[in-house]
Amino acid sequence: MYVGQKRGPYMQPKLNNSNSTQPTHTNTFKRMMEAVMIVGKRFVALFVSGAQATVSVVQATRKQQEIQSKVNEIKTQIANDQTCFEHRRTIEDNYDNLVADYLNKQEREKTAASLLATEIEQISAKVKLQETSLNTLIAKHEEELRPYKELMDSSKGRNDDSARALADAKRDVKAADQALAAAVKRRDQQISNAHHNVDSARERLTRVEAGLSRLQQDPNSTAAAISKMQGEVITERAHLDVAIKDVDRISNEEQQSVNAAQDRYNLQKQACERANTHSMNAQAEARGHREEYEALYKDKKSEETQLKDALDAVKKDLQQKQQSHKETHDRLADIQAALDEAHSIHATPEMTRTLYTKIQQETKLLNEYQQTHERLSQHARDLRKRTRLQRVVFVALVLVIVVLVGITLYALVQR
Repeated sequence: MYVGQKRGPYMQPKLNNSNSTQPTHTNTFKRMMEAVMIVGKRFVALFVSGAQATVSVVQATRKQQEIQSKVNEIKTQIANDQTCFEHRRTIEDNYDNLVADYLNKQEREKTAASLLATEIEQISAKVKLQETSLNTLIAKHEEELRPYKELMDSSKGRNDDSARALADAKRDVKAADQALAAAVKRRDQQISNAHHNVDSARERLTRVEAGLSRLQQDPNSTAAAISKMQGEVITERAHLDVAIKDVDRISNEEQQSVNAAQDRYNLQKQACERANTHSMNAQAEARGHREEYEALYKDKKSEETQLKDALDAVKKDLQQKQQSHKETHDRLADIQAALDEAHSIHATPEMTRTLYTKIQQETKLLNEYQQTHERLSQHARDLRKRTRLQRVVFVALVLVIVVLVGITLYALVQR
């Protein structure tokens, strides 16, 4: 380097970096920690201040509500006492007129109750008399209807018996008809078999006779063979005669069976016709007796219904009188209670004065509570207004904490 030459930036001496930056990093970390501590303290202060403000507002509101509840309670008590006081004053101011009015009403109600009691007694006797008349009439009608009912029941029994007999006869006719049909079928089958036997015997005889004729015409045939064949011809002719006789015998025997079945069928049909006639007569008799009984029963019941309707009307009148009598006694009880109350209030004027004093004390107490309530309400309004920012910050901090906790938990879960 020349003397007097100016040193440029690129010619400045190099410094040791490790030694020169360490104090700088330390100071920066300290400043950061101090800032964190300041922010943390500020955060805690804001959080505590907001929480205290919120608690203060809640407590002030609760005290206000408690006082309001007490105010409402005292108002209700004053209203009740005021009503009772005015009632007692009304009775005291109008005592003589009220008592006279109650006594007049009481006398009228007693007279009405006495008249109703007499009417109830008379109507009750009338009810008993009509009930006795109705029961007597019912017993009389039952006695009068008994023979007609017995006749109806007995004719119904005969009708049922004849109906069962007719059903049995119809079953017998059906069975006889089936037996006749079976006999005819058996007869035709047996005769057909007998004719078939005759045809078979005739065919065998023809065949044997043709064999005999061939043997007789054959010069080579022996006398023994011809004699044997002649014997067979005789046998077959005997069989044919027996078969022809069997046709007549079987025809006669089977026809007799058919005739017997026909006779049984005719007898059963005649019996069924008689049973049907008897059933129709029994049915007509039962219907006539039933209609006769029902007509008489209807007349008797109509007469009983008229008497029962009259009895029901009297009973209804009795119930109405009894209800009126009960209502009269209830009014008498109310009048007596009002009289007793009037006498009691008139005899205890000190209780009215005591009640008046109580109302005055309650009114004074109500004013005190109302003033307290107004003072607490104003305090609560001022407190809410004064701490609004603190409470808003508190809510915001709580939301931030919730969000941070949520983010932290999410990060831990995703890890």
